[in-house]
Amino acid sequence: MAMAFALIGLKVDGIIIDDYECCAKTFENYFEVLEAATRD
Repeated sequence: MAMAFALIGLKVDGIIIDDYECCAKTFENYFEVLEAATRD
């Protein structure tokens, strides 16, 4: 769910992921990849 809400958070204000490390088991560097993909 954290990965899904992270994507939603790109467009919707107020989405906060408290425990981003919960994705480590399935996609260890998800938030790094997401950040790289959304850089201008």
